[in-house]
Amino acid sequence: MLETLLYTAGVTLPIFLMVLLGTVLKRVHFIDNQFIATSSKLVFNISMPALLFMSLSRLDLNSSLKPSLIFLSLGVTVISFVLAWVLAVMTVKRRELRGIFVQGAFRGNLAITGLAFANNMYGAEGVAQSSLLISLIIIFYNIFSIIVLEFYAVEEGKQSRLSSSTLIHSIIKNPLIISVAISLAISISRWTIPDLAYRVVEYLGGIALPLALLSIGGTINLQSMVKTSFESFGAAVFKLVVLPAAGVLIAGLLGYRGMELGILFVLFASPTAAASFVMAKAVTGQGTLAANIIAITTIGAIFTNSLGIFLLRYFSLI
Repeated sequence: MLETLLYTAGVTLPIFLMVLLGTVLKRVHFIDNQFIATSSKLVFNISMPALLFMSLSRLDLNSSLKPSLIFLSLGVTVISFVLAWVLAVMTVKRRELRGIFVQGAFRGNLAITGLAFANNMYGAEGVAQSSLLISLIIIFYNIFSIIVLEFYAVEEGKQSRLSSSTLIHSIIKNPLIISVAISLAISISRWTIPDLAYRVVEYLGGIALPLALLSIGGTINLQSMVKTSFESFGAAVFKLVVLPAAGVLIAGLLGYRGMELGILFVLFASPTAAASFVMAKAVTGQGTLAANIIAITTIGAIFTNSLGIFLLRYFSLI
């Protein structure tokens, strides 16, 4: 029991403290919105791609790439999207909010919190394994999000600001996907990266997660959580409890254990992605519900992830 508690604390506390530090620094005006915007841009366009490149470029795909794991993660993503949509139709009375609810309930912040937990649990190998899954899941996230948001935007007679061509363009130009594609090409070709170049990339990748977690903490609006609605709470429960529980159950029944099950859990249990706010605002013109879901799940994930990791570790599943 004590060993399990210490393991769980070692995984979750560093992430929680970094997010908390970001919140405190913002409250005392040590960092501001401009810092957060600039650092987020740096992380998304340079540091996070460098981290993924560093993890994947030297990966042995013959021993690491497991198609069954990829199909499982994508399958759970599809199922969660469908279930979230059904739940929205059944529980969300305002039709214009249903698309925002669905996106908030199924779309996770994989590239930051998912990778942070994978890194704390399994190190570079965990980041590499997660990166393969994340690059594919992100594509599904974008496609499904635009489908459900556009559906209700058109239904309400609103003029959407996004189009299918914009979606395709955003996927092709996504720095994370580009980084994964290049690093996989290098790994397959077995091209040796010069140590000097690799070290520079390593420096850039090293700042990705700490800076991203600080930015997440700085964006948390505690006041919005106090004014939470039934819709935001329902989406948060689905994202943090129902989705990871169902995903782990399916994976467990299929025989997954150890690092694979642990990675699947932290990806399924990640809080709602900040990008959901941007997309919801662009399509529907409304962002309050999306912002509330992000805030609740970001704070709540610290506790639900801790509990999930503890239980999985206690029953020797990871």
